[in-house]
Amino acid sequence: MTEDLLIILSSGGIAAALLVISLLLTLPQANRRANRCLALLLGVLVLNLIHGFYSHSKMIEAVPYLFMLGFPTYLGLGPLLYFYTQAQTNPNWSFSPRQWAHFIPLLAVWLVLIPVFLQPAEIKQQMIIFGQGGGRAQWGAVFIAYIPIALSIIGYSAASLIVLRAHRRRILNEFSSIEQLNLNWLRGLAGFMILVSLSILLPIPESVPRLYWFKIISVVLIFFIGHMGIRQPLIFHPRGERRETESSEADTSTQIQGQSTPIGQPDSAPGASRKYRSTGLDTVQAKHYWEQLREMMETEKLYLAPDLSLAELAQRLAIQSAQLSQVINSCAHMNFYDFINGHRIKTAQTLLLDDASPWSILDIAMESGFNSKSTFYAQFKKHVGMTPTAYIKR
Repeated sequence: MTEDLLIILSSGGIAAALLVISLLLTLPQANRRANRCLALLLGVLVLNLIHGFYSHSKMIEAVPYLFMLGFPTYLGLGPLLYFYTQAQTNPNWSFSPRQWAHFIPLLAVWLVLIPVFLQPAEIKQQMIIFGQGGGRAQWGAVFIAYIPIALSIIGYSAASLIVLRAHRRRILNEFSSIEQLNLNWLRGLAGFMILVSLSILLPIPESVPRLYWFKIISVVLIFFIGHMGIRQPLIFHPRGERRETESSEADTSTQIQGQSTPIGQPDSAPGASRKYRSTGLDTVQAKHYWEQLREMMETEKLYLAPDLSLAELAQRLAIQSAQLSQVINSCAHMNFYDFINGHRIKTAQTLLLDDASPWSILDIAMESGFNSKSTFYAQFKKHVGMTPTAYIKR
């Protein structure tokens, strides 16, 4: 790849990132805490693209002291990815002073590199030429320089994946449609960053300088993160709204508990009494609300609402969300997501067998409460054991 093409690619990435950053910081209906973290992450990538452009131009001769100044900021990628993940999945998360500790390695590397910053331009140019080359010597130098960055990104990306796994379990218990809430793109991003970091340990052919690869990957990440970050909707309500909802639910729970007398019988599922100890429901009460729920689902068909949530359904039953979750888990032996989509699939089965219906499979999916054809097919196969097309042809 020629220097000119690399400069054009980097310039496009820088321009796109600056536009995305401005959008992330001004989107009205978005998670602003999360978007600030994502904007800073993009800022790190932009800074290093600018630094790379500077290092490969005549500017280094005029301002030699900026050489290597942007390199340590790669140590900020891991923490910022982790903070973004926390901000998207935890409505109570906020940046606190103690979290500055995550950036201590970045500051430490800056301090270690002070002697490099003070080197004359001639020495720095030799470093650049050496870094652009290939062979074992260059690979060894890059390995030593980038190994702390690789370990940081791998560690924080792995931590992000753990958070995302817990997030998926949570949304399956709270939402009936998760296409825009599951953060699969963020899971893919964390996995990709782990793979890129691991690639530092592998030798790259001399015909493809390692620094070129890093610039290309940075540009690709900018466009991908920008596209997905702007499209990501708000998952949970802000803390203030959430507390108000929880307060009303707590009042409802107190009223319910005051109207009933616990009979002291253990839940039928092993460990259920420990899991739902704070809900205030015993087995008899859970079965009572289960019968109410079944009747409501049959008569009102609330599952046809595409974005039905656990909180909305709990409000209709006048109980806490946690109590409704207990009822569904202990009586239906499934999470809220599977419970609602199971009812949707039963409706779809009836419509699919109606020979007089003019609807297509996609129309039936939407009429049954699904937001997407892919989710409908996946849920149909899960609950029925075959595709909708195969079901019709039986």
